[in-house]
Amino acid sequence: MARKQVLLRLLRLRELEEEQGRLELESSAGIRDRVDREHQVALAQRSLGRDMFRDGIGTSDIARRNGGIVEIAFANQRRGLLEIRLNAAESELARQRVEFLNLRAARMQVETLADKVKKLEQVETDRRAQQMLDDWYGHRSSVSGKSKSVGPAGICKIENEDAL
Repeated sequence: MARKQVLLRLLRLRELEEEQGRLELESSAGIRDRVDREHQVALAQRSLGRDMFRDGIGTSDIARRNGGIVEIAFANQRRGLLEIRLNAAESELARQRVEFLNLRAARMQVETLADKVKKLEQVETDRRAQQMLDDWYGHRSSVSGKSKSVGPAGICKIENEDAL
């Protein structure tokens, strides 16, 4: 019985660890998605700068052309920084995913072990119950000539009421 309680406590700890790992994984995925969206914005900003530059050339608008050049330079700088952050976020997400899967495997191992112990205890309980019944029937047949017999719960039964 003590093994079962210890395993159930360990199982509860593993479930909590797995839940914590899942939350950390979701957090890492959220960070990676946010950085990816910022990266996409930087790419769109660079595209907008190119469009401004082209329009400035076509209309001979120097301010628009210079604005496009500045926009492209700023977007490229931002994109470079975001690519570094995106790579770091992706590696952190991969690490969290591996950690989460390890926690899940550990929880499943404890769960399997707890189920096995539970089944073994049930087999032992069934075996003892059958042994008690066998002992009771064996005892009952050996005292069949006597006036009372003892049931499986230790209750006396009177077989021959005239003997009293």
